[in-house]
Amino acid sequence: MAIESAYVLARCLATEEELSAALYTYERERRPRTAWVTNQSWQIGRAGQLENGLACRLRDMLVALTPASVVKARLAKAAAYNVTASLS
Repeated sequence: MAIESAYVLARCLATEEELSAALYTYERERRPRTAWVTNQSWQIGRAGQLENGLACRLRDMLVALTPASVVKARLAKAAAYNVTASLS
């Protein structure tokens, strides 16, 4: 995330004439991505910290039943980000 953010910030600073406009563009562009990653992290962390035995077994069963395509799509979304794309 830090490398993505640094690249996007550098691009915004290079393409916008004013600092305030560059920072606004950067924030507008990064907010959806960072919010998604934060939310995913929070959900995974919460599920991983379950202590109730029944809840843990249910979680483990749901993880085992999750199709590989769903896992692959989530990983792809987390890892593959087009830092050169800009918002219109």
